[in-house]
Amino acid sequence: MRTPKPDRNPWSLLILAVLLAAGVILWWRANRTPAPEFHQTQAITAAHPQESARGPDRIEPETTIGSAATAAEPVATATAGTPQLMGVRFDPPEPVTGSRLTAIPEIAPAPEADPDLLFRWYLNGALVQESPENELKTQCRRDDEIVIEVSLGTDPDTVQAVRERVTVTNAGPQIENIEHRLSGSEYRAVFRVADPEGDEILFQCTSCPDGMNFANNSLQWKVSPEEGTYPVAVALRDRHGDGTIASFSITVSNRKGLHIVVQ
Repeated sequence: MRTPKPDRNPWSLLILAVLLAAGVILWWRANRTPAPEFHQTQAITAAHPQESARGPDRIEPETTIGSAATAAEPVATATAGTPQLMGVRFDPPEPVTGSRLTAIPEIAPAPEADPDLLFRWYLNGALVQESPENELKTQCRRDDEIVIEVSLGTDPDTVQAVRERVTVTNAGPQIENIEHRLSGSEYRAVFRVADPEGDEILFQCTSCPDGMNFANNSLQWKVSPEEGTYPVAVALRDRHGDGTIASFSITVSNRKGLHIVVQ
């Protein structure tokens, strides 16, 4: 008996052929050599020759161009030469009792014409003067707090203002006059002094000949018969330690009787 041959379906053969062809195509794509990329680079170079020669690291960012445009705006140009009130200082910078205070504004650049300034002076918190004058008319005393406010008008819509303050300190005694007298062999120097605050004044010999001393505000000395020049230095201070020193010399001569010369 003969074994029958299997029935071959033509559709099965067709599907097998299609699958085999698809596998060959996938294998070819996976193993092919990629096209060189320099073709794309050459195309960009040809399209932008100047940009390529300069290099990407030298391309200016847009922010730089924007800043240049802003600096050229008319507003910046208009304010470049406008006077600016930079500050104010006192003259004298360390006032004492009796000082005449003035305010020196600092303006830059210096205006071509007289600036429109207004000075407001405050004494211990109270407004005592408001005028275009920079000098305070009120007398200041120790421990007073002075505030100066200066305003500068550059146009009807713009006013600049600055403030500064200072405290008045103690003023030491000042010598108004020294009167020298000689009676026989007794020398006497009378000091006329004044203290702005009315403080008690202390007199002290810091460099005096032997026997010279103070009695109240008078310097007394029994003149030495020996000829020569005697230096004198006297300190005058108030209770705050402020004051001054008076220096002079006494020249003694006996050629035509006792005689002194004070220099």
